[in-house]
Amino acid sequence: MSSYLLIVNPVAGKGAGAARAERLRATLERSSAVELVATTGRGDATALARTRGPGYDRVVAIGGDGTLNEVLTGLMACGDSADSRPALGFLPGGTANVATRAFGFTTDPDRLAARLP
Repeated sequence: MSSYLLIVNPVAGKGAGAARAERLRATLERSSAVELVATTGRGDATALARTRGPGYDRVVAIGGDGTLNEVLTGLMACGDSADSRPALGFLPGGTANVATRAFGFTTDPDRLAARLP
């Protein structure tokens, strides 16, 4: 069974991130261990990814481009090689979602859950 740490910025996208996070959690919990944690301010996502991420197979950032940046920064501090870090997923929930357009990420929690290994 896979394990997921979902890191959500609950105020991203005027609350869209929180709603998408709950939907993704409900879908993933059918077949995986899932923990959902919410950020409370700047730097939280980085700290959560760095300190709690290594205990999971995958970490999913849910929020805007800033949330994605923070989670990626935290995961990069988890070890010297890609093999020592959990895989990163992203569910856009911000307002600009530049990364979504640049990389072609889905904004649908069910489609993301189906794509995650």
